[in-house]
This record gives sequence, C-alpha cells and structure tokens, in this order.
Amino acid sequence: MQADVRIFTSGDSRKNQRELQAFIRDSELKRNQIISITACENDIEDGDTVLALFYRKQPIYNAEPLDTIKNELFNNVQSWD
Repeated sequence: MQADVRIFTSGDSRKNQRELQAFIRDSELKRNQIISITACENDIEDGDTVLALFYRKQPIYNAEPLDTIKNELFNNVQSWD
C-alpha cells in the first residue's frame, strides 16, 4: 500500500489548518487513509509553522469521506523563561 505526504507551510498556523481541511475534503480522504498529522516549525526562532499530513493513497476499506477534522490550537508565543 502506497503512502504520500502533503506539507503545508505558513507563518499562520490557522491558514495551514484551513488548507489541511480543504485538502482532506477536496481529496475525499477517508479516516482510514490518514496515518499521521504532524505540526512543527521550520526554524528555532521565528520559524514558519509546518503541518504535514501522511496518508495512504488508497483506503484500507471503503468508508465515507471525512468532511472535517477537529483540532485545537495552542498559544505558540509563550515565553520559555
């Protein structure tokens, strides 16, 4: 079974979330196709937010496509001091 990755990079994490949602909806991905959703930044200081979706190209079994994924954003500008 082949897998693929779709990467969203932006200074705005909400924009990445909206684009992720749109990709899942437009691609008609099913829940069993999603392997992982990973978030990080591409630099230690003032880096852009990177959101990576790892997914199977074909579903394991037939199911309804996802229309949304619920997630929660956290305050990423907190001080480490």
